[in-house]
Amino acid sequence: MGPVAWAPDGERFAYVRIVDHYGALVRDKGVNVYSISNGSKEEIFSDIRVGEHIAWPANDRLIYSMHEDEPNQRDYNLWSVALDPHSGRLSGSPTRITSNGSGATLMSIAVGGKRMALLRYVSQADVYVVDIEANGQQLGQPRRLTLDEREDFPASWTRDGKSVLFISDRDGPVHIFKQNTEETQPELLIGGKVSLGMPRITPDGLNVIYSEPSDSSRIMRAPLSGGPPQFVLEARGILDYQCSTLPSTICVYGQIERSSDYYKFFMFDPLTGKQSELLAARMKRENGPNAWGFSPDGQYLATFKSQNPYERPTLRILNLRDGGVRFIPVPQLGIVTGTDWAADSKSLWLAGYMRRNAWNSRSGIVNVDLKGNSRLLLDGGRLSIWFAIPSPDGRRLAFIGHTENSNVSLLENF
Repeated sequence: MGPVAWAPDGERFAYVRIVDHYGALVRDKGVNVYSISNGSKEEIFSDIRVGEHIAWPANDRLIYSMHEDEPNQRDYNLWSVALDPHSGRLSGSPTRITSNGSGATLMSIAVGGKRMALLRYVSQADVYVVDIEANGQQLGQPRRLTLDEREDFPASWTRDGKSVLFISDRDGPVHIFKQNTEETQPELLIGGKVSLGMPRITPDGLNVIYSEPSDSSRIMRAPLSGGPPQFVLEARGILDYQCSTLPSTICVYGQIERSSDYYKFFMFDPLTGKQSELLAARMKRENGPNAWGFSPDGQYLATFKSQNPYERPTLRILNLRDGGVRFIPVPQLGIVTGTDWAADSKSLWLAGYMRRNAWNSRSGIVNVDLKGNSRLLLDGGRLSIWFAIPSPDGRRLAFIGHTENSNVSLLENF
C-alpha cells in the first residue's frame, strides 16, 4: 500500500493498493477507502496507471497521480475525482489538473484545502563507458554512451567488445537495444508489445537470452543476428540469469519464491532449457536481495554473506568445481548493488554506495581480486553507479549512471 491520505473529517483515509509479482512486476493497482468508525474497506476504482501518492482536500474530492500513456509512461500528472461526501464512493468522472512532465510524488494539502505543495521528481539512467587502464589498476575518463532522455540499463557486451546491449523505454515498453561504442544511436534488437528483461549473451556468443512477463518468469532466446525468439524455460521467482563463455557452456539463474526461506541457483542449458539446482549455492534470504555474479569461466559464483545495511559487505566466493568457499571483505563499500566478474575470471567489478545508507552517499566502482585485494577505482560523484559490466576483451566497462532531480511546486485554484 502507498501512503495514506486522510479525509478532512478524520473519519476515513484513502490509499493506493498495489499488487506485484515477486516484488518486480506490478499486476494491479487501485484506490481504497477505509472507514475508521466501522472498519470497512472499499475499492473506489482501479487502474494500473495510478501513482502511489494521493490527497484528500475536501470530503467530496480526491486527488491522485496518474502515469501518462506510452511512450511517456514515466511522466505523472494530477487528476481529481468527485466523491459522495458520506459514502466516499465515486460520484463523477475524473478531471485532469496538471499537464506537466516528470513524476508527481508527495502531495501536501494546506488547511482549508485551497493550496497544495507538490514534489516533482525526475530520474534518469544512462549507459556510460570507461576504459580499463594499467592492467586493471585504474580507470580512464567515463563518457556517456546513450544520449537520449529515457531510462537505459546496460546488461551485456557483444563478444567482439564493440557494442553494448541494454534495455530502454525509449519507444514505450522496455525493449532491447544494441549500440556500437563509436556511434551515437542504438539499433532495436528485440521489440514487441510487452516490456522485456535484461539481455545476456549465450556462451557461444550467437544468441541473446532475456525474460518476458508471465504468470511466473519466462526466459526466451533469440539470435543476435536477428530472427524469431524461442522459448527456453519458465519458473517462478527468477531474479537474474547469467552465462559463461566458451569453452564453458553453463548459464545460471537465481530464484526466490515467497514460500521459500532461501535464494536458489540453477544451472540451465540456454538451448534446451534443461536445468538443475546448484545445492551448494543455496542461501538464506533473511537479509533482502543479494547481488550475485557468475564467472565467465563457469567456475565461480559470487554472492554476499549478508545484505544487512548494518554490516560491511563480505563477498562469498563459491567454487562450483570443488565446493570450496572463501570470504573477502569489501571495506570500500557500504552497500553493493552490482557484482560482475572480470573477463579473465580473476577479479570482480563491484558497484555500490560507500556508506551503509544510499541516501546522501556517493557511489563508486571497486575492483576485488581473488587474493582479497580491493581498490576503489571510480568515484561516481553526482552519478549513482549501480553496476559495471566488463567487455569480453577486458578493455572497457559499461556502467549505469543514475541522476536525480526534484523540485517543489505550489498549486492554487486546483
